[in-house]
Amino acid sequence: MAHTFRPLIFLIGACFAIADLWAADAPPERVDIQFRVFALNTINGLCFQPALKAVAREIVFFSSERSSAYRYKGGASLAFYEGTGSSSPIPGPTGEITSPPVALAMLPPGVKQVMLLFFPKRQPAADGLKYDVVVIEDSLEKVPLGMAVTLNASGQNYEGRVGTVPIQIPPGQGVPFKVVGRVHTQLAARVNGQAFRAATFDLKLNAQQRAWVLLFPPYAIGEFQPQIRVLYESQSSLRSSGQADSFVDLASAPTRE
Repeated sequence: MAHTFRPLIFLIGACFAIADLWAADAPPERVDIQFRVFALNTINGLCFQPALKAVAREIVFFSSERSSAYRYKGGASLAFYEGTGSSSPIPGPTGEITSPPVALAMLPPGVKQVMLLFFPKRQPAADGLKYDVVVIEDSLEKVPLGMAVTLNASGQNYEGRVGTVPIQIPPGQGVPFKVVGRVHTQLAARVNGQAFRAATFDLKLNAQQRAWVLLFPPYAIGEFQPQIRVLYESQSSLRSSGQADSFVDLASAPTRE
């Protein structure tokens, strides 16, 4: 059955539009923030400038978990550049890197901890940007222990159940929901009034863990099944390395309900 998905770029564009509105109404701010990065497919060769006059630092993406935590102090627009090691960009006379960035993350005011999701553009933009970046606040206040939260970047609406609790997953970041022990989760896509099973998997959390359920676009246009990644983080990992301590890559063939 033919059907269409809303392009992911609309979702990302909306995120940037909100950031642009904030930037237009407020004076430039300096931020001091901790961030981690993640992408559906590993990205190599990116770096950022941690602070004014600092040398560029390489960003290391992991295929099965969020990156280590990085600290950034600077303007509200966090720039990422190509080049590592001897090919890293060098700060200019003002202490800033003047090379054109390939990705920009617009950091909202007052936020201290975020996850950055990178999405490669189909082709580089006229200004040289090669990636869209979605900024997600992931502090304990935003995503408490014992809770899970969805981030739907697939461009498709989903519905389903977490255990016996109905859930709606529109595009964007969802509201955290409580998970006690192991719960079976089912997702469906509704097309022309008919529900098609999109995924089934288990979520398992204890009181000292939290989780992100990331929904990426299907492998091919016309499919219902999102590519799903579940990232778990424990309180002990928050206190130590800052890395997610486990990962689940979920897939199941879509079937008609």
